[in-house]
Amino acid sequence: TRGSLAGTRAAVPAMERALNACGPDATSLRARLLATLSMQLWGGRDISLDRDHRIELAEEARSIARQIEDPRALTLSLRALFTAMEGPEWLDQRIPVASELLAAAETSGDRSEILWARVWRIGAIALRGDTDAVKAEIVIASGLADEMREPAYSGWRPMWEGRLALRDGRFDDAERRIGEAAP
Repeated sequence: TRGSLAGTRAAVPAMERALNACGPDATSLRARLLATLSMQLWGGRDISLDRDHRIELAEEARSIARQIEDPRALTLSLRALFTAMEGPEWLDQRIPVASELLAAAETSGDRSEILWARVWRIGAIALRGDTDAVKAEIVIASGLADEMREPAYSGWRPMWEGRLALRDGRFDDAERRIGEAAP
């Protein structure tokens, strides 16, 4: 669920019924249902809510997607795994998951998935403090966003550059760049 129902877990019972009806066979449908259920179990502000179960679901989805060689199911399972691994104790695992997501997205050819994988890598790398790698990812992700001409992505470059300026203490530049990102 998205929008006002995000984080409410409203779709969980329906997802669980669908998963039970799907059966235990390693299929694309099962992988996608497992990944989606993992994301539906997100607890909103409480990132630890059902985290272990969410990770288990996403790991099973990833295993199935790898087994059946389904790149789209793999990207969905990796998104679920990445989002389940919230919190500082998971930081070291998030970068490899984001990198695997990027590789799977590139294999599937889905430019939107590629862009989101890069965005998630930016966030994870930034938390590790590797500014040079963040800057390199920003250039790549911003270039892809510009190529896609998707209005929703157009503010990312100034937002990221504004964050870097803020981190560096260049407050006037940060204010200007973040203002460019605002609608």
